[in-house]
Amino acid sequence: SHPHPYPHTLHYSMTLIQYLLLLLVLLLLLSWMGVRYYAAPHTSLAIRTLSTIVFALGFSGTVLLPVDLSIAEDVQGDTIMTNTNTYTNNDGNDGDGRML
Repeated sequence: SHPHPYPHTLHYSMTLIQYLLLLLVLLLLLSWMGVRYYAAPHTSLAIRTLSTIVFALGFSGTVLLPVDLSIAEDVQGDTIMTNTNTYTNNDGNDGDGRML
C-alpha cells in the first residue's frame, strides 16, 4: 500500500456511532455540570440525576441537527444521482398538471 502523504499528521476518521457516543458523553457531562451548579444544596441525588437526563435529552435534538441534515443531504444526493425520474408518473405527468 502507499504511505500516507503527510505522515506527521494524525489521520483519524470517526464513525457515526463514535461521534454519537462522544456527543452523548459531552451532553451528559455538560448537563450534569449545569444541574450541579444551579441546583439547591438540599436537592436529592435522584432529582439531580433525573434533571441531568432531561436536559441531555432536551439538548440532543439541537446537537444532532447537523448530523441529521448531513445524512438527509447524502440520501437526497444519492437519490437524485441514481434516479433522475423519481417524481415522474407513468403517464409522463410530473404531478402538477404539466407534461414532461
